[in-house]
Amino acid sequence: MVELAVAIVVLGIVLVGLFPLVIDSLRLAVQNAEVAQANRIVATQLDTSRDSLAAAPCAAVTAQAISLPTSDSSKFSADRTVTCDSARLATVTIRVQRLIDTTQTVATATTRVVTAASTP
Repeated sequence: MVELAVAIVVLGIVLVGLFPLVIDSLRLAVQNAEVAQANRIVATQLDTSRDSLAAAPCAAVTAQAISLPTSDSSKFSADRTVTCDSARLATVTIRVQRLIDTTQTVATATTRVVTAASTP
């Protein structure tokens, strides 16, 4: 009976030592899920910007606001910067931030897009 009690105490000590590792793993999994969701938003917004620039002048796309799906808009905010580099070339930057901490960017991407029409 004493051996069983000692084994339970030793097992308890080992499990208490592993508890912080489990908590950190769960926290990291949540953080990775948020980053993956932010990356999906960035990819979707880059595709939308490419489609918009293929059909409209750069100046018209610069003024468009970003709309996020309802599932994403409760956690993230996104902004897009479109710079008209030349008559047919634009630089698009998408930045996604947490609504809780807007000073920290979760995901960002920049691409150059050939526009359909010249800038007025």
